[in-house]
Amino acid sequence: MSQFSTEEEVRSALAAGGILLDVRGREEIEQLSLPCKYSFLHIEVTRTDSSLLETRAHEVLPKKDVPVICFCRSGRRSEVAKQTLLKMGYTKVLNAGGLTTGELAYLE
Repeated sequence: MSQFSTEEEVRSALAAGGILLDVRGREEIEQLSLPCKYSFLHIEVTRTDSSLLETRAHEVLPKKDVPVICFCRSGRRSEVAKQTLLKMGYTKVLNAGGLTTGELAYLE
């Protein structure tokens, strides 16, 4: 797994109009919400299956040069999402890490 993006990188991407992409499952969202001022999209990704993201990305992320900041519970699936989007031609994709590991506390 690659290193998570820094707080500075994420804040810069958000300031540039970046989109937060939550790739957790619905049950995880119900258990732990993201208490922040930013809105975000949700497309579920598993460690082995990013097909839903591949199918829906062109609908919800039509511009491939807009920053996309992926996050999940631990950071593993957000890395899968990041790699998937990069392969699809998105040029500014970050892995912000996970909610339970504390990487996103600065978004509150």
